[in-house]
Amino acid sequence: MADRGEHTDRTPIPGEPWPWDERFRDMPWPKDPDPLLVEYCSDLPKGKAVDLGAGTGRNSIFLAGLGYEVMAVDASQVGLDITASRAKSENLAIKTVLANLDDFKLEADTYDLVVIANIHMLPPDSKKLFKMAVEGLRRGGHLFVVGHDRSNLGVHGPPLPELLYSVDDMKDLFPSDLDIKVLKNQERPVGDSPHGVPDMAVVVLGEKK
Repeated sequence: MADRGEHTDRTPIPGEPWPWDERFRDMPWPKDPDPLLVEYCSDLPKGKAVDLGAGTGRNSIFLAGLGYEVMAVDASQVGLDITASRAKSENLAIKTVLANLDDFKLEADTYDLVVIANIHMLPPDSKKLFKMAVEGLRRGGHLFVVGHDRSNLGVHGPPLPELLYSVDDMKDLFPSDLDIKVLKNQERPVGDSPHGVPDMAVVVLGEKK
């Protein structure tokens, strides 16, 4: 089970289904891309990209606008429908795939960029997800990961500390064939926060060897 990093009136429990269709239907979600994705990925070589846990498509729309051939993957049909509707309105082509990241597999050696934004799992499950993502990359392709740092507990992200990121913990979660170019804390601006409070993120950019 993945938690996307927003507070809810329920505590996320690993293995329990999550009502994302209802949340995407009833709650406002950002339309602008993650600012750290914009900062780190805008100038990467274009090609095929996959947005794992795409939600309502904020990052998929941005990548398609840059010229990527984009596949948006999410467990919520409502989120994917919103993504597809936005893409159509902006004359962009995005392939949507309904799938749970717990057991999803990418075609090996296929993608130039894999994005995992604000998908919070227990460390063993994150490690599995990151391994699958790297397997899907071509040699020289990039993995971009961003999520809420553990210092945000109670303000941003899931309400369980073990689901939040930390730089020290992340060091051991990536496979050896990923060359880590960036692994650090970086603040996301207030404008990207539903609470009006800056969000300390962990950002990772790696290149497949």
